[in-house]
Amino acid sequence: MNKNRTKIGTISYMMLFLCMILSCKNKEEKITEDKTVPVSLEIKEPKQNSITDSIKNNSVFIHKTPQGFTRIWMDSKKNAGKYFYSDTLNVFNIARYNFDQNLLKKSKQIELYRNEWSYLQIDSASLKKEIIGQDEYLFLTLRPEFMGKAIPDRLVLFYLLNLNNIDDHSSLAYAGYSNPYCEGCIKGDFLPAENYPKNKKAWQQFQQYAQKSKFISQAKGAEKNISYLKNYEQKWEKDNQADNHYGAGYGIIPESLQSTYYKDKLFNLDGSDIDTIVENESYIVGTYFRGNLLGYDQNKKLYFPIIVESCAYSCNKTLRFLDDHTLQITYEDGKDFEIKLDEIIFKK
Repeated sequence: MNKNRTKIGTISYMMLFLCMILSCKNKEEKITEDKTVPVSLEIKEPKQNSITDSIKNNSVFIHKTPQGFTRIWMDSKKNAGKYFYSDTLNVFNIARYNFDQNLLKKSKQIELYRNEWSYLQIDSASLKKEIIGQDEYLFLTLRPEFMGKAIPDRLVLFYLLNLNNIDDHSSLAYAGYSNPYCEGCIKGDFLPAENYPKNKKAWQQFQQYAQKSKFISQAKGAEKNISYLKNYEQKWEKDNQADNHYGAGYGIIPESLQSTYYKDKLFNLDGSDIDTIVENESYIVGTYFRGNLLGYDQNKKLYFPIIVESCAYSCNKTLRFLDDHTLQITYEDGKDFEIKLDEIIFKK
């Protein structure tokens, strides 16, 4: 009898223990279940008349109005930020987008400029928006530069863009060559304008904007005179009707060379080192590496340019005197020329 009671007690004790374990497990599951917070599946609708991030992040400039926006951007596969591009093809565009029942529609697109195998930089510091009359205009400066050194020409492009009417757009181009006396700027001339703006006041302000650009050579005072010392290259080119700036190659030396005497030292004028110098009793002649050939008359104590030229390849020269007044120059391809220094025609 006692044994049965003991057995029943043991079984009861075990059942009670199991019930306690199961009860605790259910509580744990319940506690875990209660702590779980459901994730909201609500989808927020886009803001009305909003501009997508893909457009914002790939634009140079956006001008928004209640009806839509004007967008300026560059089609290019390779860029560093929104102001510098370096692709095999860069295309500069302006377009007008309209909001239509919360949908975005492009009403018109205009290609402003394209270039191939080039670097293309927009100068962010000179971006300027201004209200002129009833319209808002954007003033913008673009600097294209060919990759490599095959093309020595330099160009700066200026744009006047009506942000309210993209058909009203104008441009000015300034073309020339790097100016050794002005870091980052070029010396040349403005090309004929394209697409004059409808607003005459806007055109006047646009001309002033371009003419005062830090990227073009700003002549002051005596520098405006072609006979000024630092203008010797332009004067030589004008006198000899030559433009000897090459990617690869060199110019044909005129049979009748013209030059100008200068009292001040021409050698190292721009801070560059003379590459080669030869001398006799009458002359000292020096040349820059793939650059100008300059002379000094030791009797008259005067300097003069002999040849003005520049290149990336092929126009470096070796020099030697054949006699007191005859200079022989030999180019990189082995072709040589003789120059009679005493037969140069000097102009004032």
